[in-house]
Amino acid sequence: MLDWAAGELQTLGRPVTGAPVQVKSWNLSCLYRLPTAAGPAWIKCTPPFLASEALAIGYVAEHAADLVPEVLATTADGACVLMADVPGTDCWKPDAATVREILRRYVAAQVALAGDELPGLPDHRVSTLADRVDRLLAPDVAGVLDPAERDALFRLVEDLPRRAAAIAAAGVPETLVHGDLHPGNWRSDGRRRVVVDWCETTHSHPARNLLRLTEWLRGPLAAPATECWVAEWRAAVPGCDPDMAVELVRPVQHLEAALTYQTFLDGIEPAERRYHEGDPPDEIRLALASS
Repeated sequence: MLDWAAGELQTLGRPVTGAPVQVKSWNLSCLYRLPTAAGPAWIKCTPPFLASEALAIGYVAEHAADLVPEVLATTADGACVLMADVPGTDCWKPDAATVREILRRYVAAQVALAGDELPGLPDHRVSTLADRVDRLLAPDVAGVLDPAERDALFRLVEDLPRRAAAIAAAGVPETLVHGDLHPGNWRSDGRRRVVVDWCETTHSHPARNLLRLTEWLRGPLAAPATECWVAEWRAAVPGCDPDMAVELVRPVQHLEAALTYQTFLDGIEPAERRYHEGDPPDEIRLALASS
């Protein structure tokens, strides 16, 4: 990985000038910072089931280039992405202005991409969930639920086509959706605000982004974030009902999260499973509580 990155940087006229620095390495990704003659570069590698990073950044860059990192190179399978540095710090404690600006620019990009096929991104549209949810009904997943919870899960799954139709009727179109849009995945140097970590991006419903964001913000910023998101979509798609979409998507968001965590469990080494084994049933229970 590091040899490949060094070769690409050399070709780009940005030769590596020092030892790579390991910033992160765990069961779902590894991240290194590479010092170069033109400033730091970053190499990120993920498993095959999280290989959408460069593709997603490319789609967003067509409409909001300053919202995403610059991709310098990527491997053919998309699993390793070489990126230019994004100056600044992570926005774990954003102010209201940062939240509004990120949402405004990101929703504008989503609006521009709505209606596109978005080839290469995982298809997580609400209309496809009923066909993908079987993994959660398997004995090794649903078996940890009590009988009443299992019955409720089956009823929720049976109702998914009706729910998908109601979500579509709310009028907020499906589009490119960042899979983990919390402020820790935003960076700012006081002038530019950038969204990073696009490896979980899918073709899905944008209300999922708001629901993920408000899980992190809560407190006093959650309400203005929701108001901003709703206002942006109402302005972009006259006649749509973003408030209704959010409420209808809540259980969908948790089912999708359960599927994501189960994908992690199915794709990582056994010694690492303990970090996520409780996540699918926890998300299923949240889906049931919000349905």
